[in-house]
Amino acid sequence: MAWKMNQDTGLSYEQLFVADLSKAKSRGGKYPFISDSFLPPDSLKGELGVKMEIQVLEYSAYLSAMTTKTNAAGYFLQAGLNNPTTSLRKTFVSKQTWNPSQHADPEFDKKMAEVYAEPDERVRMIKVRLMVREILDKAPHIFLPVPHVYSAWWPWVKNYGGELRAGADRPGPIHARAWVDQDMKKKMGY
Repeated sequence: MAWKMNQDTGLSYEQLFVADLSKAKSRGGKYPFISDSFLPPDSLKGELGVKMEIQVLEYSAYLSAMTTKTNAAGYFLQAGLNNPTTSLRKTFVSKQTWNPSQHADPEFDKKMAEVYAEPDERVRMIKVRLMVREILDKAPHIFLPVPHVYSAWWPWVKNYGGELRAGADRPGPIHARAWVDQDMKKKMGY
């Protein structure tokens, strides 16, 4: 199986694992290779030969391990849906809650602050793209493919722009502010 990493590299995940395993081991977060649990199952590892023991935790113990920075190497985290800027901040800026690799780099933190201070969206997008490439090169953990998720709604649903969460996995505030344009709905035959 060959999963595409991204349009920039054109390499499959297997090629990246084989090519960058020593880099990932030497450049990992606080631990020598934090991302063992991010590797594909044994049937998909090919020649990598990595073995792991999975410890299943209930959510409060799982979250506590990360927030107290006592998580062991191989901590598995699926990042929630968000934009690239938020993903970089919450996953790779020092002392962020959702930074499972415990990545800490003052220069990266400074660049993130500059992104948030940049008023020109085009410049921000360029800076974010460069930071994504930088973090992929540092390899504090391994990224696996994720499903594409889309938001769709009827044109008569107003005050809604496709948001999925409001600060956390709580869509209630989003739903509470949406409203239905009954006249438009009727005009469109519904």
